[in-house]
Amino acid sequence: MEGGEHVKSWKDKQDAARKRRADRQIAAAMRNDHVRIGHRDEPGGQLRGVYATRDFAAGDVVASFHGRIVTRQELVKLHGSDRPLFEKICEYAVWDEARQGHLYPEDLDAVGAHLVNHACAPNAAWGPVQDGARLVVASRPIAKGQEITLHYGWLGAKAALEGRHPCSCGVAFCTGTIELYVEMVDDPDGRTSAIYLPPEEVAERMLVDIVHGCVDNELLVIRYGQGVTDMMLGSTVAQGIDPVAFFEKLRAGASVAVKVARMWSESGNRLSEERLQQIAERYWV
Repeated sequence: MEGGEHVKSWKDKQDAARKRRADRQIAAAMRNDHVRIGHRDEPGGQLRGVYATRDFAAGDVVASFHGRIVTRQELVKLHGSDRPLFEKICEYAVWDEARQGHLYPEDLDAVGAHLVNHACAPNAAWGPVQDGARLVVASRPIAKGQEITLHYGWLGAKAALEGRHPCSCGVAFCTGTIELYVEMVDDPDGRTSAIYLPPEEVAERMLVDIVHGCVDNELLVIRYGQGVTDMMLGSTVAQGIDPVAFFEKLRAGASVAVKVARMWSESGNRLSEERLQQIAERYWV
C-alpha cells in the first residue's frame, strides 16, 4: 500500500470511530441517560434542576428536550381559554425555528432539558434539533454532580407587565433577573406604551460576559435591538429603534463594564481577557 493511501485509510478509520462515538453520545443524550433530577436550597425552598452523572467536556451533547409543538395560533387561543396552561408554556417551552412553534414537554416531571435552570453564566447551550428533540451541548467542562445550566435568553416584555423572575444562579455579578430587565414607558400620545432598555442593564449584562467568558448576555441585548417578538401575547420588543442611538447605548454600557472588569482583575480576580478585548474593540472603548 502506498504511503498516501495508508494515511488516508488511517484517517478514514479515525473519522469513522469519531462518528460512532458521537452517535453513541447523541443517543445517550436523547434518552437523558447521563443526567438526573436534583435539588438545591433556595431562600424560598428547594429548586429543582438537572445534574450531570458523569463528566462532560466542552462540546459534548449532555441532554435533550422532548415535547409537542404548540403553534403561535394555539398559544393565542390558550391566552383566553386556558391561562394556567398558557403560563406553563411560556415558562417551560423553547422555540423551534424549523417547525415555527413552541416545543412544550408532555411530562414536566420527567428528567430532561426542560428542567435545566437558567444561569447568567451557563455551562451549556442549546444545540441542534435531533429527531424532533432539542439537544443541549456543554459550552464548558461540566463535572459529575454539577448542575447543568442554560441562559434562557428571555427578553422580558411579559415580565415588564406582570413581574420579573428573580435569578438565583449565584455567579459573580449575577444580574438579578432571568429576563433582560426592561421597563414600560408611556409614549407622548398617552395611549400606548413602549419597552425601554436602561443603559445600566447593558453594562451589567456585558460585565457578566467579560468576567465569565460567555457571549449569552451580549447576544440577548443585541436581540432586543433587532426587535424580536417576545412570548408575551401581542407584545413586540424594540420596534423602531434608532440604530445609531442604540449603538451609543451599547458603547456606554460596554465602557462601564470594561472599567469595572479591569478593577475586578486588578483586585486579583480572574476574568476572560479574550472577551474583555472583544467588547473593548467592538464598542470602541
